Amino acid sequence: MASETDSDLITKADAQEALASLPSEGVVFSCAYGSRYLEGSKSSQLDLLVAVDSALLDQWHFQNVAKNPTHYFPSNIPSIAYGLATRVRRGYDLQDLNQRILTHMFFFQLQRRPPGAFFHTFVEHPAYNQKRASDMSLEEIGSQYWKYGVIGVEQLVEDLTTWNHLFIAGRLHKPVLDLDVSYFSHTAMDIKDARRQNLKAAAAAAMIILPQNFSELDLYYVISSLSYAGDIRLLLGAENPKKLENIIYKSPKALLRFRNHFAKTLESLEERGLLHRSRKPSSIGSPTDVSIFKFEQDLSMKPELLRSQLPDRVQDEIWKQAQSAADLDKCMKDYVIKTVRRSSTKQLFNNVLMNSPLKSSKYALAKLAKGLLRR
Repeated sequence: MASETDSDLITKADAQEALASLPSEGVVFSCAYGSRYLEGSKSSQLDLLVAVDSALLDQWHFQNVAKNPTHYFPSNIPSIAYGLATRVRRGYDLQDLNQRILTHMFFFQLQRRPPGAFFHTFVEHPAYNQKRASDMSLEEIGSQYWKYGVIGVEQLVEDLTTWNHLFIAGRLHKPVLDLDVSYFSHTAMDIKDARRQNLKAAAAAAMIILPQNFSELDLYYVISSLSYAGDIRLLLGAENPKKLENIIYKSPKALLRFRNHFAKTLESLEERGLLHRSRKPSSIGSPTDVSIFKFEQDLSMKPELLRSQLPDRVQDEIWKQAQSAADLDKCMKDYVIKTVRRSSTKQLFNNVLMNSPLKSSKYALAKLAKGLLRR
């Protein structure tokens, strides 16, 4: 693992402060992802992913509702256990209690819907006001808000290994900052293996799309674009269409993070003869001022890439559409676009129901403004 930079340490400290405000019971894996980590910009919003043991997922949410009610909509819903004990003790009307429980369960059942993640947006960082009251500059304080997504371990592993939704799997194609959390012994290896399979599939999918010769930057760009292809947010103008280009081709820090993230995956492909790398990286024509590698692949090996590296379901769907090996690149693109569009549309709908209309509108307008300003 690459050594942590100063910006990594700051991001990790901010992330751990944020995570400390959430229940810890049942948490198996967590990480920081997105532009904040890739570019090392403290002004960017902190994005976190929290994976919870699936058997404890409802319990985790019950505890989180009691601890952070404003993270949910409606914000006055208590946890079932707390609400039941309190209302029965106080002699509240049971019909009212049942209605609140059903409402409470409705919101948690949304997390069972594909793609299986529950995102809390526009959450104020717990240390923000304290930092504002100090002598720290606004640049040192960073973003006021953070966002976190919660997913069950079973749903996470399923998406990483099957690409049924290519939602959280797509986010984990890109480098992330693993945080210090307690792994459950019976799930740690599952997540580790699933993440490895996910990176292997991402590299193979990108190679199927790419031509015979390509650069290291081209490879990372296509890998990153897998999770954006067909994303409903791009169609709505809520994401900067040049975001990936700016990160991959103009950020030396991001390049080095990607190189470390995919080092073992690319070495494995080289050992199998599926990928050939130039012996030495070249700085000629590199827009990042960092030397980059050139790659070459045997186009006749693309069917082998698909067979040996991609999930079975993806293979089946692509071969249903492909007339020959020459069609694999187009069919791969079509599969990714269709899958991401379906999952991102469902998640957009879920987010509107999970968060308040006001918060959803505020978040959407902020994303839209950000996308328009950076075009």
